Amino acid sequence: MLGKKLLILASVIILLTSSISQVIVFDAEAIGAMLDTDKDEINLGQDLTIRLAEPDANFDSRSIERIPLSGLLITTDKFDEIPLDKILDKTGIRASQSSLMETGFNTGVFEVTLESINSRLVDRGHDIRIVYFDNTPSGGGSTTRIEKTVHVGKASIAVKFDKNEYTPFDTIEVSVVAQMLNINRNKIDTLNTPTGGKVAVTTASGQKYYPPMFETGANTGVFVGKIKLTPDPSSREGDLVVKSGDRIKVTVIIIPGFEVSNSAVIATKLGSISFDRSNYAVGDIVNVIVTDRDENKDSDVIDTVQVKVWSSTDTDGITLTLQELGLFSGTFEGKFTLGGRSNGMLQVSDNDIIFARYQDRTVPSLTNVPVKDIFASAKVGSPVNADILISEPSLFDQNGTQLQNVKADSLIAVQSSLTNSRAEMHQFVYITNVKDTDGFTVQLAFVTGTLGSFQSLKVGRSWMPDLAGKYTVEVFVWDSIVEPSMLSPVKKFTVMVKE
Repeated sequence: MLGKKLLILASVIILLTSSISQVIVFDAEAIGAMLDTDKDEINLGQDLTIRLAEPDANFDSRSIERIPLSGLLITTDKFDEIPLDKILDKTGIRASQSSLMETGFNTGVFEVTLESINSRLVDRGHDIRIVYFDNTPSGGGSTTRIEKTVHVGKASIAVKFDKNEYTPFDTIEVSVVAQMLNINRNKIDTLNTPTGGKVAVTTASGQKYYPPMFETGANTGVFVGKIKLTPDPSSREGDLVVKSGDRIKVTVIIIPGFEVSNSAVIATKLGSISFDRSNYAVGDIVNVIVTDRDENKDSDVIDTVQVKVWSSTDTDGITLTLQELGLFSGTFEGKFTLGGRSNGMLQVSDNDIIFARYQDRTVPSLTNVPVKDIFASAKVGSPVNADILISEPSLFDQNGTQLQNVKADSLIAVQSSLTNSRAEMHQFVYITNVKDTDGFTVQLAFVTGTLGSFQSLKVGRSWMPDLAGKYTVEVFVWDSIVEPSMLSPVKKFTVMVKE
């Protein structure tokens, strides 16, 4: 032995090894051995590294020294100062080596790791006390008792969702943080089979599902699983059938009577529709945007929705398919051109209003309606401020064919398209006033009805000219015959009636 204690010029020795996460400093003239661990608190299933700085056991600076495991005593709520080697036999805990091994040549620091501390050694919430007796303390004297205490944490389990609420078409990603379920520290553990396991997902209707749960990495103790939702009971692609207003509950069962749970809400929200601008000119490209997270029905594909677009001139309009901007966005866009009817373009005239309607089929349960129409509007040019928009009138025969030439004594229809530009319902009176060359009214006809919110309707009134000549046809809309108020500007055109 080189001496009862190491003699060095400086009174402080600093021991550093690649396996030690901290610097151990001791004064050779003041203290003897030192005992430490890599953690002050652990969870069951974790490893624990014990380090002993004992210069007196460094007999040969040219070799790696060893201290028997029996040199350490362990006390827990289940054992009272039992040698470490005996503890291993009783608990089945494995040690990284058969003794405390010096961390390097001439370090005087000895180390051993106990793998996967279990409940046979200590219960959660209690302490592990490690004891070493230094028989050669600094300065001589009697044996010195050295202790290190490590606390074992109580059960630490958490259930976490990737979102606060989900749609009936969503995929839930749930995480379970439970170090106690980390059975094999060197492998990625799994939980659950299709019919049972530690993690159960239930709905208010009593459905139950055990999602496959995979550890995120070796020894992490964090497990992740996915649950595919569907509102369709006949669907084969969903793991659970849900509806708006339901709650999903995830329960982690540790032992009977000991479980941890968390829940999330299933909810739908009203969508919205808008144009990218409030004013357009004939020939412009219009972008329609729908935002409805409920229509993100498949997170692996780009979903689509459809909207109806029409104008004051073109009340039949077009159906437009909008594509989702990303796999998870729930925002959809589509474009069309204002102009002629060819190539999917919408026919418009200056001073028109264009409309778009989106039918939300995943309406929140509190609204008590299965489908809700949502509208957007924009102007073409600078339209007259009118409640009812009226198109230029056209003439049709009894077969619905538009006429270019009109003959006397033939029955024709004077037809216009009416569009309610307001969000509320509107009663209307459609009036046709036909005047002869001298300006006398030869026919005044009325059609009454009601237009719903943003509704468009084709309205016509028959007329039979009995003489050839030049006629002027005026069409306009009132709200009532009794107390009339103009709801639209007057549209007029000239008709030449031939013999």
